[in-house]
Amino acid sequence: MKLDPELLRELLRQVEARKGNAVGGDPDLAGWDRNEVLEHIEALHDSGLVVAHVMPNNMCGTRIYTAYIEKLTPAGRDFLASANNDTVWTRTKDRIKKETVSITVGVIVELLKAEAKRRLTGLK
Repeated sequence: MKLDPELLRELLRQVEARKGNAVGGDPDLAGWDRNEVLEHIEALHDSGLVVAHVMPNNMCGTRIYTAYIEKLTPAGRDFLASANNDTVWTRTKDRIKKETVSITVGVIVELLKAEAKRRLTGLK
């Protein structure tokens, strides 16, 4: 699965907007496939940005039966604080687009941190 940074950010934004209510279960995010959403929830959990519950599918078909995000972690809040700055987010996505290798959530986090630091110190 190739990570979609926009989907990662949208999932985190939904969790923040729900203020304690879980996101997921049977996610309905316009423009994204259900299985893609479930795998992105798992990636956010595995990277430590959220506390989530992922239930595997023991039957044929999809790898994940269902998943939901319980809450953001401090690292998830930090990610979202940087990602909510449109300039930082756009520049980070531009850097990601230039990469020819698969990008992990950890790499996206580091690129986002680097761009936020660059903005704070006034570097271009």
